[in-house]
Amino acid sequence: MLKQPLDLHAEMNKWKFVIGSWLVFAVILSSIYSGTLLSFLAVPSEPKTVETFEELSEAVARGTHRVYSMKGDNALPFLLHSADTQLQLLGKKMKQNNWLMSADEISKDP
Repeated sequence: MLKQPLDLHAEMNKWKFVIGSWLVFAVILSSIYSGTLLSFLAVPSEPKTVETFEELSEAVARGTHRVYSMKGDNALPFLLHSADTQLQLLGKKMKQNNWLMSADEISKDP
């Protein structure tokens, strides 16, 4: 308790047990709170998300993610004819699995 001495007067002797119990309770409660707070801070709360096309390509190759495009846009031909092999992989997986959606499908089931 901030390194302050605990001076008890002669008439406070009958309250020693209550004050001692309160101090033990306060130490235990603050230790539990600190331990719980540190356990939440030590573990990341959300899994790592995909941020780049390289990570997206790896996730699609593993089968954990899907890549959708709208029917009729130029994303699929761009990916298929790209110089980057990871983008080509995305285009091939989109074509192979028919991951193309119309605007109506997107608006009905996002």
